[in-house]
Amino acid sequence: MAGAIRPISSTIPGTTGSIGTSNSKPESVNGAGTIALARRSPLQREKPMRRLMITTCLLLVAGCESKPNNDEYAANFVPPTLLKRAEYETALEARWTRLDRNLDGAIEQSEVPVKYAKRLNALDADHDGKISHREFIGGSLARFDREDSNHDGLLTNVESSTARKAEDAADAASATTAAK
Repeated sequence: MAGAIRPISSTIPGTTGSIGTSNSKPESVNGAGTIALARRSPLQREKPMRRLMITTCLLLVAGCESKPNNDEYAANFVPPTLLKRAEYETALEARWTRLDRNLDGAIEQSEVPVKYAKRLNALDADHDGKISHREFIGGSLARFDREDSNHDGLLTNVESSTARKAEDAADAASATTAAK
């Protein structure tokens, strides 16, 4: 009787015995001659699901703990910049206005911030103790051109930092030579 509907009864301990019909093949026939399908109890069905959930949770927790500490990278992160020469000129004009506090057309020593004194004093081409507008803009644009290593009119932060490191190294070497 292939494909015929067969009566079944449940003989698994802990389940209620019900008789129904099934189109599937029985997995076993017990000694009393009744056909028993291998069915799982609700507790047996939950075990694979529990294992899956526990495994998933453990993997998630392990994944969270294994992430590298990026605090140091984030603290030292410098976003890439690209500065056009024309934008730099505009920024220089705004900076000139901020630095020339007494509006006399020159930046005097009293107006020079201590942090930038060395760099700004280097712009004083005629060594009169004042930085004129022409000296400030001309010297700053000359610096831009020196730092723009590929001379494309765009200054990247990589070009700028490379040029400043080279300048610092040259300053250190000249200070060492002067000390001897």
